[in-house]
Amino acid sequence: MESAPRIRDVVFSFYSCRFSHAFTLLSKLKVHITAASLSSQPELSLDMFFGGHVANLIELIRTAAIKLYFDPYDSVRFETMATALAMEETEISKRVEAMIRTGDLKARIDTHARVVYSRADNERASTLREMREHTDSFVQSARAVVLFSDLLREDVVLK
Repeated sequence: MESAPRIRDVVFSFYSCRFSHAFTLLSKLKVHITAASLSSQPELSLDMFFGGHVANLIELIRTAAIKLYFDPYDSVRFETMATALAMEETEISKRVEAMIRTGDLKARIDTHARVVYSRADNERASTLREMREHTDSFVQSARAVVLFSDLLREDVVLK
């Protein structure tokens, strides 16, 4: 990491949730030749190992950033999200729609108000489902104990 300070800065910005700064640095890394040096120093897209994967990696990073940004909120306005992630509102809305379609983001969109709402699981339904599973498990265990006691009472020995 210390040998690539620009990438280190991107990673630190991402993990400290400064997405706007991270994406600004990422967009600078996508440029083939830095403006500061005319020595044609290779950037990320000219790298032998990363060259063919840069666009896909940046898309995955943006998707992860949207997930991380949206996770603690019940609702977020597209305007706020676009500012925080240094993206256009239309781009954010398209990405969020795609993430919802693929199941990467559990949310719903109010297109009129331009707000994304978190879709939480129904706690009551999940509690009832868990209770039913525990009850079924208990009934099965109780039947096994009753069967075992009946076998012992009748002096039935299984080999």
